[in-house]
Amino acid sequence: MKKIIFPLLISFFLMSCNNDDVDNIEEQKTTIQSAIIPEMVLSNEEFEIQFEISVSGCWTYSRIEKNENENEILITVFTKNENLNNPEINCLTGIFTEQIIERLSINSIGDKTIRFLNSDLEYNITIE
Repeated sequence: MKKIIFPLLISFFLMSCNNDDVDNIEEQKTTIQSAIIPEMVLSNEEFEIQFEISVSGCWTYSRIEKNENENEILITVFTKNENLNNPEINCLTGIFTEQIIERLSINSIGDKTIRFLNSDLEYNITIE
């Protein structure tokens, strides 16, 4: 009997967990205003990039996505709103600047261009 009750209890607890937090988060691509990118880095070693984004209200920095091909590295910056559909939250009014520092690693060598999606900014980088 214990062999049946224990799995049933675990199943019940797992099913009772809800993902309300996931449903209340919205994410969107954003534009950067400026960035600091090193001119030279070592292949397969982490390095820092810094960039600045503008956010408003309940929006804040979320994450980046890096897509690399033979000649360029495309970085997409995302912001998130964790207070979506929550009438109890009063978001700040105005536009604010966030300074972001991220760590990247590039697995190839040679000269590449780093571009940010939704931005005209381009940075040349040498990977050794």
